[in-house]
Amino acid sequence: MKVILIRENVRKGEINKPVISDKRIGDVFNSEPAVGGIEPATVEELKKQIADEHRTVTRGVTLKDYEILTDQLPSVEFHKVKAIANLTDQNQVSVVIIPKQATQCHYLNIVFI
Repeated sequence: MKVILIRENVRKGEINKPVISDKRIGDVFNSEPAVGGIEPATVEELKKQIADEHRTVTRGVTLKDYEILTDQLPSVEFHKVKAIANLTDQNQVSVVIIPKQATQCHYLNIVFI
């Protein structure tokens, strides 16, 4: 889970030490004020962000989860996605995919989906 805390603007000269300890880094300072920042998130905003993160499907538990995860694959557009439980092994799931371009193919027989 990723929680973002946003810092406000920083006045000139307030940044004077590195965030990490590294002998290769010399003096650190901000010669100009940092601008464009926004107020830190409120408790209510953080609660909403955390709740939104928990609703996001990131692992497959149900057959629907596997379908959602497959449909979220980047750079691939699907016509249909169907997850099917294996009848002999309950720990195995098959995912059947029909790409969007394949819907024009006359040789595809869409019976199961």
